[in-house]
Amino acid sequence: MTSNGKVGYAPPCQAGGSYRFTVYALNTKLDLKQGADLAKTLEGIASHTIARGRLTANTIE
Repeated sequence: MTSNGKVGYAPPCQAGGSYRFTVYALNTKLDLKQGADLAKTLEGIASHTIARGRLTANTIE
């Protein structure tokens, strides 16, 4: 569940500006139920991250 209360990916709302996306490589598949809240998801990601990368986008279409 995202911070806006919906399940799944929610694209940025504002036009213009820049957006940073972070991709995580995990050492296992997380055992989360569908609709798990963001805090629980981030806790699982933090405990299993082996690498990460960031992408900054200036325009999203």
